[in-house]
Amino acid sequence: EAERLAKDRLIEEQEDARALVQGQALFGDVLLNKLASPEWKERKEAIVAIQHATEEHGIETAALWGTEPGLSSEGFDDMRIRFVVVCSIVKHALKGRVALVCFAAFDALNTALNAYVAYFNKTTQEVGGALQRLVPLLIEKMDGKGTDDSPRAVAARALTCIMHLADATAVGGQHLIAPFLSQETLPACPRLRLQKDFREKFGLNK
Repeated sequence: EAERLAKDRLIEEQEDARALVQGQALFGDVLLNKLASPEWKERKEAIVAIQHATEEHGIETAALWGTEPGLSSEGFDDMRIRFVVVCSIVKHALKGRVALVCFAAFDALNTALNAYVAYFNKTTQEVGGALQRLVPLLIEKMDGKGTDDSPRAVAARALTCIMHLADATAVGGQHLIAPFLSQETLPACPRLRLQKDFREKFGLNK
């Protein structure tokens, strides 16, 4: 088990390093440097800018999809890379404890889901992996103990994000989340809440 966890951690670190390089190409060094700033206001500002860029690109993608028979492989790859990069940025933001940074990260994730997820499917493994690595962090934020301020608001927003992901049927969102609902290393109260919500909404009993 320890060997498997170490391997998973190494893979995640490699993917994060790749996402950082891709993020620099997509959003520029200035924004990426702000994401690493010790000043929470700069981190929030960078995430908001990335959210707006994602929203604009999503609108452009939707316009293209509406006028062409399908996205080119190059267009699909660009969209997939953008989505994975945003997920990586959100993941790092949610490891922090400032509520306003977390709110910006929730907004960025919701925007990326709205913009891109309908174009993916369950076989787009890189996308599924990026989303699945967010689930434990979202569950921890639901516990209300992962921030220094506004814990109830953060918990509510985390729940909204998880249910938004669960509704992403194109990528099997509910099945990406379900394995974590019985993971005892995660906070019990959020897992029980999600188990109840999932039983009512999807009939999943996990």
